[in-house]
Amino acid sequence: MARQFGRGDQRLAGRHACYRVYACKDGSFYSVGALEPKFWTALCVAVGRPDLVGLQFAEGDEGDKVHRAMEEVFASKTQSEWEHELSGLDACCEPVLELDEVASHPQVAARALISNRKTGVEVRPAVQMRSDWRRSDSPGLGEDTAGVLIGIGVDEKQLEDLKARGVI
Repeated sequence: MARQFGRGDQRLAGRHACYRVYACKDGSFYSVGALEPKFWTALCVAVGRPDLVGLQFAEGDEGDKVHRAMEEVFASKTQSEWEHELSGLDACCEPVLELDEVASHPQVAARALISNRKTGVEVRPAVQMRSDWRRSDSPGLGEDTAGVLIGIGVDEKQLEDLKARGVI
């Protein structure tokens, strides 16, 4: 029988202090994804807790202590203070952004991952694509309904009936 995990008890969902999200002083959050020892070490040193380096994957009571210690660390400063202090650190940690902050994040903006198009906001593929990668724009609401219905076997008479009844 497979082991059952509770919420937050999976390796990549909060079980270990080195891979989870922490609340900051201002109510915002900071994510830590320092699974590799070099990243965890760099983070612990940078936040003034080198004593936690060897406890990266601690569990049980010891793991709870490491979690609480890191919670206290991140709760001691605002997200922007942590962002300033940890910028450039090779430690796999980043602020958790609000949805309206994502488009202006330097990495997202530099890669042009989000754009406004006539059909709405588009999230582009994260891989580099040629500027002409898109075959066509997405259709507007209802723009291609008739074509889709005809493609699945709805005949012209049925289509007109659906239009007359306000279904489409």
